[in-house]
Amino acid sequence: MKVTGSAIIEDGQLMLTGFSTSEGPDLHVYLAKGMEVSKGIEISKIDLKKMEQTFDVSKADIADYDTILIYCQKAHVIFGAAMLQ
Repeated sequence: MKVTGSAIIEDGQLMLTGFSTSEGPDLHVYLAKGMEVSKGIEISKIDLKKMEQTFDVSKADIADYDTILIYCQKAHVIFGAAMLQ
């Protein structure tokens, strides 16, 4: 599995740019603590075909999380991760 691109959180928006991923049946973006999906929150389902995607994260306390995960809910597999800075 492979995910590429950049992830930035700014003004309550999570922006994925230059995004591409291996195909999966049910991919979602999460804010998480480390690589633990169970300690994270689901933000949205992702579009496999869009290189630029934006999601509202204004209701999340970003300080509680340090990682953005691309996670397949059906297979219970992490496809990719990016550390928040």
